Amino acid sequence: MGAGGLLLRPDLCYTLARVPPDLAIRRERLIGVYQTMLEVKDMECRIEENLTQCTCSYETCLRRGKCCECIRHHQEAGELPGCLFPPEAERTYDRSIAHFARIYSRR
Repeated sequence: MGAGGLLLRPDLCYTLARVPPDLAIRRERLIGVYQTMLEVKDMECRIEENLTQCTCSYETCLRRGKCCECIRHHQEAGELPGCLFPPEAERTYDRSIAHFARIYSRR
């Protein structure tokens, strides 16, 4: 079990534990993304609405607006979706958990 009683991968639990307490908002957002992943099985995808809020700068991505697919893709790669990163970091296309931790440990 991980944060909030969620069943999380060991590497994610380790990463979440390393997020500094002053970054609790980002930590909670990360937990929220994984909570959403557990709940999306019965949800209807709202692609048009999602596209208006998608912050990913990879314009040709086939998963744009399909948040469930995007999250699943990045989880399988051991990464986080671009929407969790600030714009300047998102544009590097480094979606690694380590990159996320580095960015928010400096803030």
